[in-house]
Amino acid sequence: VVWIVGKVAVGVTLNDGKVSGSLTVDAKKFPEGVPVTDGKITATLSEQGTLGFSGSVAARFGKAGTGKVEASYSPTGELNLGVVADITVPGLQPVHVVLAYKEGLIEGEVGVPINSEIVPGLTGNVTVRYKDKLWSGETNLAYSADNGKLSGNILVTVAQKEDGSLALGGSGSVTAQIAPRLSGTLTATILEEGGVLPGFAAHGHH
Repeated sequence: VVWIVGKVAVGVTLNDGKVSGSLTVDAKKFPEGVPVTDGKITATLSEQGTLGFSGSVAARFGKAGTGKVEASYSPTGELNLGVVADITVPGLQPVHVVLAYKEGLIEGEVGVPINSEIVPGLTGNVTVRYKDKLWSGETNLAYSADNGKLSGNILVTVAQKEDGSLALGGSGSVTAQIAPRLSGTLTATILEEGGVLPGFAAHGHH
């Protein structure tokens, strides 16, 4: 069986002049750009001329998470492949992203809310992107802590470590209001294990 992304030839049979048939594609036949592990998808052509898909194929993302391949057929006869992925990034809410198959590769991105219980002082969505077989992302978020005495912006990053797992990181310049007319600047860094660490403080000014 040859798996042709774009158009699929379905083995057909004639029954009283009506065309029907099916084609089963296992994981080994998928394009290299789709990170599949096992399973199979069967495309079935009914006598009414509609094409349906059944079965499932698992996708692998190592320690980053899991996913499953989904297939659909457009009215124009194009085969659409996608991967629904569930990814874990410590410090973010659970990541659920739909990746599309395009020009030989799976890619996509989604905005995921930060988990402010793990990373206090930050709110908003962080971009998580899958491209060139790697997860990444960076988003500038406002930071406020200690009842507003600490405020500024932190560039929040998502990076894939050597073991394939994902980590939240980033840093930014934060103003510390020490007294009504005394402030200083410090560097706030997101810790991989959670939390934000204020770094060195510059001298305040009157």
